Amino acid sequence: MNLSFKRGALLLSSIATAVALMACADNETLDLRGVAAVGAPIAGGTVAVTCASGTGSAATNADGSYSVSISEGEGPCLVLVSGTVNGQTVVVSSLVADIGVGETAVVNVNPVTDLVAKAVIQDAGVSLANFFAAPGTTLARLNVTESTITTAGNAAVAQLLAGTGSTLTFADFYSSTSFTASSTGSGSAADQMLDLLESTDKLETPATAAAAPSGSQAAAATNAAKAAVEVTVDPTGATGT
Repeated sequence: MNLSFKRGALLLSSIATAVALMACADNETLDLRGVAAVGAPIAGGTVAVTCASGTGSAATNADGSYSVSISEGEGPCLVLVSGTVNGQTVVVSSLVADIGVGETAVVNVNPVTDLVAKAVIQDAGVSLANFFAAPGTTLARLNVTESTITTAGNAAVAQLLAGTGSTLTFADFYSSTSFTASSTGSGSAADQMLDLLESTDKLETPATAAAAPSGSQAAAATNAAKAAVEVTVDPTGATGT
C-alpha cells in the first residue's frame, strides 16, 4: 500500500512538472500587434522587430494589421515596417519599452510614432544612421521607459496638432486598440489626422529607415519631444553612436 502511494505521488508530481513546463513554454514569447499606416494602411508590408534581446518578423494584412511573436524577447524593441502605398516606398517605426517574455502589447506604427522613436534615439545621443544600421546594439543599452516614450510623444503631438483643434494624444496614434486605417478617409480619428498632416505638409512619410522626419512641423515636434525627456545609453560595450 505504501509503495502504491509513493508511485501515485510520483506520478502526480511528474504530471505537475510537465504541466508547469508546458505553461512556461507557452509564455516564452513577447507578442506585439498593431496597425501600420500612413493614413492608408501599409498592406503586405514587411514587419521587422528588433529587441534588446530577440528578433521577429511578419507581414502586414490588407488593413495594415500585424502580429509578431519574439522568442525570449525583452524590450526595449523597435518595430520597423516597410512597404509600398500608392506606388510610394514608405518606412515607419515605433519604439516600445517595459515589456518582456510572457507579455503582449499593442504597438501601432505610423509617421507620428516614427518621429517620436527617432526623437528618443537622438536624445540619447545616437545618430539615426548608426542606430538603424544595428538597432539591437543600442537597444540593449538604451535607458528608456514606456513613460518616457509617452511623454515625448505627447509633446510631439501637441506641436504637430497645434491650431487644428484636435484633442488627440500620442496614445491614439501609438497604443490604441481603436486605431484603424483606411485609404478612403474612413479610418479612426488618428488615422484621418495622419492624412491631414501629410496633405498639409506638416509631417511627411519617410522612404528610408534612417531618414530624419520631414515636413513644416517635423523639426519643431522633434525638438519638443527631445526637450520633454532625458534618455541615456549605457556607455559600456559597443558605442553605436
